[in-house]
Amino acid sequence: MNKNSALSFFIQSCFGNVDDGTRRDLENISHFHAKKKREFLFHEEEEGKFGYFLAFGSVKLFRANTDGKEVAIRFIRPGELIGWLVVLVEGRYPVSAICLKHVETLAIDINGLRGMLSDCPNFAMRMFEYIARRQRDCLNSIKDLAISCPGKRFLNYLDHLSMDAGSFFFQLPVPKHEIALLLGITPETLSRLIRKFINEDIITVKGREICLIKQSHYYDDSGDIVRKSIRKPWALGEMAIAGRSTGSSALFSP
Repeated sequence: MNKNSALSFFIQSCFGNVDDGTRRDLENISHFHAKKKREFLFHEEEEGKFGYFLAFGSVKLFRANTDGKEVAIRFIRPGELIGWLVVLVEGRYPVSAICLKHVETLAIDINGLRGMLSDCPNFAMRMFEYIARRQRDCLNSIKDLAISCPGKRFLNYLDHLSMDAGSFFFQLPVPKHEIALLLGITPETLSRLIRKFINEDIITVKGREICLIKQSHYYDDSGDIVRKSIRKPWALGEMAIAGRSTGSSALFSP
């Protein structure tokens, strides 16, 4: 990917489309960067000069306490912004961002962005619309964590990954303990849930790959089956057979 294609992806993901003048302005204040796995985009409390758009790869946002223990805040996937609003308002990054694989980003100069928001009312309105959508998603995530049982949270997360992948087949993006932190459960609980869902034919597993057979809305908040209905992918094939005989320990490294 190059700067031009990353900029097009950014505009399509966040705004749908913009006029030629706005595109030129965005191009003038943005820089294309590539980072290796385990490199940082920024560190917690560092002065923020750029907001980022993730064009390729995966990034973990986390905070660390005085003992160095990390708490995962969010996993960023391609098509999402990182750090824009908080840096615009507070001037510092509230979390650290580390690359989980090779990453390609657009780094957008915050001062340039501030000027565009001031000088271009239409662009400012598009930004507010994007922020409103993100806020709604965050509120839904908070609600899910607050009132859903661990099983329901994990099923919702699997549904989300399936929709993102556009397929019943997908890989969990990070190790088991990272997902457990994100869902607010222990790794042991997550392992038990994986075994439970394999036994109940909700998922099948082959190595690091998952096939989601049943959607989460067939289960209530206690994790009990509400309606015995199975999604049948067009081709389960060998994966479905192997998944039933593969233990959850094969999914991830601890």
